[in-house]
Amino acid sequence: INNINKIKPGQTTKVLPVKGILYKISPGENLSSITDKFNISLNKIIASNLINNPNRVQPGDTLILPGAKPEFGYRDRLEKVFTKPVYARISSYFGRRWGRMHEGIDYAVPSGSKVKASGEGRVVYSGWARGYGKTIIIEHQKGMRTLYAHNSKLIVNTGDRVSKGDLIAKSGNTGNTTGPNVHFEVQVNGRPVDPLSYI
Repeated sequence: INNINKIKPGQTTKVLPVKGILYKISPGENLSSITDKFNISLNKIIASNLINNPNRVQPGDTLILPGAKPEFGYRDRLEKVFTKPVYARISSYFGRRWGRMHEGIDYAVPSGSKVKASGEGRVVYSGWARGYGKTIIIEHQKGMRTLYAHNSKLIVNTGDRVSKGDLIAKSGNTGNTTGPNVHFEVQVNGRPVDPLSYI
């Protein structure tokens, strides 16, 4: 639940069977890096998620992380923490689209447009991601990440530190797209949220 004020009568919600958080695995992550990040034993994650083969866990999967605490809370949302990666028309919004969840927003821009970091942080992934094409993921404070996809050229590398407004990529049409655009996601504690609540 991203905003408790948006809960409506009759709405279905998920309740975890244990104390912890739901976490979506990003490109460049694996079980080992997640156990290190949240200081949770691998055996606990395997048991809580009924994982038969740890080697088959991949980016895009969602895990229950038992005992993990959110780094970013509801009160933190009162302040807009990010800037737009590009200034352009939004062609697709966060939410259900074509029967599935669209986990970010798309900006309609010509190929080669400058894509800038929405906030200060460390590049934790710079490379190709299935469906996303050439992708950059930046890790910020308080368990927040931003993702920039469908680029034609990646300017920064994994491990680089960036400041808000730094050039990180050139937009493009790589991966699964219907045309040139910048797909932008905000993830809080490993879960995609509506970017418009944070920019």
